Amino acid sequence: MNFEDEQQDEIDHFDRLPDPLVLLIFNKIHDHDSLFNCLSVSKRFNSLLPQIDDLFIKLHRRAFNFFDPDEDDRHCCCSKPKSNSSKNPFKHFLRKPLKFIHKLISPNPSSTSPNSNPKTQSPDQILKNFREIQSLKLQLPSWSGILGSNVGCELLKWRAEFGAELEKCAIIAAESFYRENNFDENKKKSSNQELFEQDLNLRVMWTVSCLIAASARHRLLQKMIKDHEKIKNVTVSDSEKQGTLRMNEEQIRKSCFCSSNSEEWGERMFSEMERSRIPNVRVRLWYVPKQELKESGHVMEGATLIVINPIDKISDDDGWISQAFDGDEEENPLKDAVEVMIRSELHYVLEINSF
Repeated sequence: MNFEDEQQDEIDHFDRLPDPLVLLIFNKIHDHDSLFNCLSVSKRFNSLLPQIDDLFIKLHRRAFNFFDPDEDDRHCCCSKPKSNSSKNPFKHFLRKPLKFIHKLISPNPSSTSPNSNPKTQSPDQILKNFREIQSLKLQLPSWSGILGSNVGCELLKWRAEFGAELEKCAIIAAESFYRENNFDENKKKSSNQELFEQDLNLRVMWTVSCLIAASARHRLLQKMIKDHEKIKNVTVSDSEKQGTLRMNEEQIRKSCFCSSNSEEWGERMFSEMERSRIPNVRVRLWYVPKQELKESGHVMEGATLIVINPIDKISDDDGWISQAFDGDEEENPLKDAVEVMIRSELHYVLEINSF
């Protein structure tokens, strides 16, 4: 090998790529953990990465020194004995998503160093490094029952959209969800379409718990994106794919306007809230004792569809409801279930005051 060949081997051909093309590659990666590793590759990478416009952040539990919520109760000097909380499980489960989000909003001081490991950085600290973000996807760590109570059901998923406050929410749940390949067309189906009081109360608990989880995520987003004017859409989900909150550009502007004009709430009250306020809402609830989904081979027992809208903004947008669960392949059966249940004329209507 001669000297010229050695020189050609030493050329870094990636450096010959123009900056816009490198940014396009980084936007295709969009995973924060991977992008963080690229920061130390070269000065060029370090200068280009803050300019990306598409970012996915997967938050890790150890970034916030998480303990089990029940463990927090046992160590809190003002906590009540566990036996008392078991007498009021409704209050106990509603407290979980708020504690969860509180830890996200108030991370350990040791996690705020800009050069710290991405697995220990807070959401605010991560976004400070990316000022041109237009599309943000945030995945929260999750434990069953923390981000929306799934007590009394095997399946519970929710989707919500917020502006300044809740605009719409859909919940699908089932007491039992399993696959059955041998359907009998002549099998007698349950004719009892009514919910007993205790069953209805349980579904109200699912509803309120999911609303609190969604409003807590909305409050977290307000804190995170208030100084990022270029963001056009955000999605917040969790690792167990239980709940998803989405906001488009118009909804983000409404939300940030509400955040910057918090005097109407009272500055102190707004700054101390761990979730956004839920307005007066109307709840439509469909219930099917046993729902057979022949295309996917699944069976839902105690199948429940819940649709929530602010009372002053009632929407009959059934198209959005069916699309709310039109996600990845594993959610296709849920879309089928929604389309079947929403065609049923029998459903319950109730109202919940703001909280």
